[in-house]
Amino acid sequence: MADASLRGQLLRLLLLPVAGILAVSSVAAYYLAREPATDAYDGALIDAGIALADRIHVRDGTLAVDLPSAAEQILRTDQFDTIYYLVRDPSGKLIDEAIRMRLRNYVRGFADFVRNVRRGHQ
Repeated sequence: MADASLRGQLLRLLLLPVAGILAVSSVAAYYLAREPATDAYDGALIDAGIALADRIHVRDGTLAVDLPSAAEQILRTDQFDTIYYLVRDPSGKLIDEAIRMRLRNYVRGFADFVRNVRRGHQ
């Protein structure tokens, strides 16, 4: 052991502290980056919800959604994510029968997601 090089001694001495600093900085970077990223994503989803809300009208005493198919395609165009949405009235009932027919296979709705996001931020 007396013949150990200075390089080997420094490596053994510094390996544990450098590994600890790397682990702590990795965890810190994750938590520092997570909140702005999720806030930006949530903001984009809420913007889509606001755009959908502008298309809701009262027709013959009931709420109805006038969403052209081109607008629906734009909402769904995303190369990384699949966006699901439903438009519901305050009691939870789907607003428009046409939307019910187009979206009957979807499990969760966009309106439900926005509602959950708002609950999480309150």
